[in-house]
Amino acid sequence: AYGTAEISGNGSGGNLKLKVLNGGISISGITIDGYNQLKLRQKKIIPAGGEETFIVKNEKSYITSRFVN
Repeated sequence: AYGTAEISGNGSGGNLKLKVLNGGISISGITIDGYNQLKLRQKKIIPAGGEETFIVKNEKSYITSRFVN
């Protein structure tokens, strides 16, 4: 699989946006240095053409997602 990753953030939170261009990936957690670790209750599978945005905050971690076909 391959794709792109965009990382942004500030002192209160960080974002990781993954776009899968070919193949597919399975994710069970996200770690961005300096922020809380995000562990998913269930693995997320991002198929080719899919997109996920992971939002990690200093106090609280959560996930939002949007698939693009």
